[in-house]
Amino acid sequence: MGEVTGTVDEKDGTLTVGEADKATRYVKESDLLAVKEGREKAEARLKELESNASKENPEAVVKLEAANSAKLKAEADVERLTDELNKAKEGSQNTDELQKKLEAAQEAEKGTGNKLLELSREKLVATYKLKPEVVAEKNLEQLSVLEEALKAVVGAGGLGNFALGGGGGGSKLEGLSNRELARIGYEEAMKK
Repeated sequence: MGEVTGTVDEKDGTLTVGEADKATRYVKESDLLAVKEGREKAEARLKELESNASKENPEAVVKLEAANSAKLKAEADVERLTDELNKAKEGSQNTDELQKKLEAAQEAEKGTGNKLLELSREKLVATYKLKPEVVAEKNLEQLSVLEEALKAVVGAGGLGNFALGGGGGGSKLEGLSNRELARIGYEEAMKK
């Protein structure tokens, strides 16, 4: 059996056994547990915030859902009228009337789209206590991405564990010499 070498990173206490792409990195068990615990707390906090958002701001949620429904209906009307207009252009006498209906439906879609955008901004400001200027210039897609990012990093009253990196705590590896850490790493590598 070949010789196994290892290095210990004294900054974070990790042990790396092997070389290049075949290297195995060992971290303190307490760090792994702390990250897992932090993730679980962040997920619980996210669920609580989502629940509270609909409880604290039920009017905004209702308005947002109504605006979204109206936008979807307007989009469907535009699509239907576009199809009718295309058919009418092929020989129908109702082209002018259908064109007017299409333009009216497009205006309605634009209005409901703007309303949905404004309500989405208001929801983010109210739910995540953002400054209005942060969301003022963002479109619906950008607001959606921002909301998903906020859900991933929001913790108890501030930045969550995902935003801060997590970790910390002690383990059975603390206080061991580099030689002992290397021996333990070698033994773990040989078990595989």
